[in-house]
Amino acid sequence: GLTIILDRPSAELVSNYKDLMKKVRKVVKIFKNSPVKNDTYLQKYILHEHGKKLKLILDYKTRWNSMFDMLERFQRLKVCIEKVLIDVGSEIRFTQEEWSQINDFIICLAPLKLGLELLCRRESNLVTAETTFQFMLDKLQKQSSLLSIDLAAALRERFTQRRSKNLNGLLVYLQNPKNYEQEIKKNENTFSMPKRTIMRQEIKKILIRVYTIERNKDEENELEEKEAVDSIKNSQNTYSYNSIAEKRIGKSYTERQEKLYRKCKGDTKFRFFRL
Repeated sequence: GLTIILDRPSAELVSNYKDLMKKVRKVVKIFKNSPVKNDTYLQKYILHEHGKKLKLILDYKTRWNSMFDMLERFQRLKVCIEKVLIDVGSEIRFTQEEWSQINDFIICLAPLKLGLELLCRRESNLVTAETTFQFMLDKLQKQSSLLSIDLAAALRERFTQRRSKNLNGLLVYLQNPKNYEQEIKKNENTFSMPKRTIMRQEIKKILIRVYTIERNKDEENELEEKEAVDSIKNSQNTYSYNSIAEKRIGKSYTERQEKLYRKCKGDTKFRFFRL
């Protein structure tokens, strides 16, 4: 869902949109949970209006962009939904103001959906992520609705809390120093850039950390190699001891057989030993 937390008084606005979302979900569940109402009533109007079957979509907290998909489909099937609610005897009705709020929601969530799709790309990194957030904020600020203003403020506040200023600035500088020079001249608190001295300190910290990790890896590899060599030596010694023991046992066994054969050579009872 959507959570907006601001210092200025906007609780009434948030409450109104929250109640509207509950109302939309309630209508969607009526037809999701009843195949008879969906197939007999709703799909009949949809097929007549759009020429093909379209199902209502229910959003999920764990699925990104599902709220946008739900509202967009709900807005698209507006006429069919109003007719079918009357046919099934439901008391739920949507005012013109509520349909206008749903439309505002769709307009606000459209740039967020596009931004999330860009962030989920395989080649995305911190630099492209920052550019994507700038795009989303610019699109929201250009809209004139109260929801877009609140949403932009909430997004900016959350981004400022999670953003690593020094690391982002360093990556921007390493990718293109000209972009860093342009960004540092802007008077922008959300996407501010660190000074060069701070970036040097950040580079030093990263190098020390990487060197420490690599040194620990080398020490672990040396220890593993030493253990492997010791294991091979132990196995070789064990093999040599076993070989000597086998030779001695075999020699002793052969000598006993020869002695017994010579003893029984002249005795007719034991002539079978020669066979």
